[in-house]
Order: sequence, then C-alpha cells, then structure tokens
Amino acid sequence: RARMLAEPGGLTSFNVMLMTRGAQHFMQQGVYVANLTALTDTMADHFVPWSAFQCTWRGSKVSWCPDLVTQLAAVSSVGLGTAFPGKAGTFHVEIESLAAGHARRASGHVDLATFDGAAPHAWRSENDPVMGGQSSSSFTERDGYGEFAGSCRLVPQLRAPGFAIALTEPPLVGHFPDVSSMAGLSLGVRVAGGNITSFKFAFCDSRINPFRCQFQSFKADFVLKPSDDFQEVFLPWGVFSDKWSAYTGEHTAENPPKADSLRSITQLQMWTEGVLGDFILHVKYIRAAPAPPGPSSGLQAPGVFFT
Repeated sequence: RARMLAEPGGLTSFNVMLMTRGAQHFMQQGVYVANLTALTDTMADHFVPWSAFQCTWRGSKVSWCPDLVTQLAAVSSVGLGTAFPGKAGTFHVEIESLAAGHARRASGHVDLATFDGAAPHAWRSENDPVMGGQSSSSFTERDGYGEFAGSCRLVPQLRAPGFAIALTEPPLVGHFPDVSSMAGLSLGVRVAGGNITSFKFAFCDSRINPFRCQFQSFKADFVLKPSDDFQEVFLPWGVFSDKWSAYTGEHTAENPPKADSLRSITQLQMWTEGVLGDFILHVKYIRAAPAPPGPSSGLQAPGVFFT
C-alpha cells in the first residue's frame, strides 16, 4: 500500500524486490524483481502477482534461480527501488504497508499498456531494415494515448510492401502481468488519418529468443474504420499464431499461445505490414480481458470482435 508524490520531471517507474535463501548460485545472490508503475498521489493498494517477478543478478536476468513460488517460505529480504534500467531524477514514495495477499480484480481486466499512468511503457518505432526498405514511422505519447504514425512503402528488391512497427521495451527488460486467466486482448484504438486501416498486433513471451522476438511473436490481424471515437477491438487468443510469413505477416499455420506464454509476456508490438500507404493509429490501452458476451466469444473464435 503506497503512494507517489509527483515531482516535475521526477521518476514514476519503480521495482519491487525480493531475495530468498534459495536463489543463490555459487557466490551470487539472485534478486526477484517486478515493475511497479501505477502509483498515484492517493494512498492505495497495488497488487503485483508472483508471475510478474523475474530473477536478476546485478540488473541482468538469470536462469539459475528457482521459481519464486517455491521460495515464498524462504524470503530473506524485501525492498523497493527505482526501475533499472531507468533514468536519473528525483522521486518521493510513501509506503504504508507491504503484504502478501490475493488479487482483487473488480474491473475484470488486466492492463498491459496504457497512457494515463496506470501501465506505462517505453514505446519506440522501427521500420523494414533490409533490401532497401523505405518505410518510416514514429511513436509519440499524447495526452492519454499513443500515436503510431508513418508510411508503409515498397521494398524495391522485393517489389512488395514493407512494414513499420511500434514496440515496447526490449524483451530482456520487459515485464507484463500473467494474463493466462483471460480470454484475449482488448485494444482501445482509432484510425485518425491515412489510408491504411488494417493492422496487426503481436506479443512475445520469455520462451522466445529475445533477439528473434520481432519475427517469432504471436501475431493477429485487425481492421478499423476511421473514426473520431476510440473503438474497442477484442482479439481472442485463438486468432494469434507464431507461425507466419516474414514477407507478408500472414499466418502460415495456426498455433495459438498456450498458458505458459500468456504467463510470461515480454513485449507488445503494433504492426503495419503488407499494405501500402500512410497511417495514423491512436492507441489508448492494451489489456487482457474476458470474452465479450455473444455467440462468438470462445477461445478459438475465428475473428475480431468490436464492442
């Protein structure tokens, strides 16, 4: 239970840290670390699931620590620190209590990325880098939403459209909550300009080689009409696959994510791929959610649903 007294230009990202007697490797002491980014100036409870913790040593992820849930009877130290890697700045955090307990999820969803301070992430954009790719894009945080804008152009040597992609922190440092109990992802999005209206959303998990994440992610398509209002797009897990063409992004086989992948998401990605033209896509939130009501809300539903 904590609050953050905001300071101009101050830090807003922190880590919860746990050490246990069993997380040792020779002379190295592992530290289980999880992001804490939803603090406000109101004293409130903030829940961090065990699945959000990753074991580190001197700031780098390591694989030799036991699963944290096997270490809960051997906790030797708890702490709160500023996010690493992070930036320099001032901060003021007040802690009333630190306790173990059950999640209370009255809203029925799990925020993965927002632009209102509840689930912030460091977004950036990349473009087709090979064979003379000429696409361009940018990602800018606005007041309460992110703007992904640019142009998707022909790759001269392929004579086919390239891609532009907006993505969160690199997988080696990315952390997201366990969403295995949810039915899919809900995107709060709108097309604010350009002729491109078809996009792809993707995510990586900790089992994917972090240096191959961009091309081995679980990917799904969605289509939007230009609108002044944000729309909610629901993507059930069944429309995602990590089997897709590196040239078009289209699925080559259906292989939806399993629970292990949904417990260990490390990066979120928004794509324009295989289409020519300009785009301006606004993103308000990305969250895991139960299936919306209706006859097509099963886990293996074959389409995209607007609510």
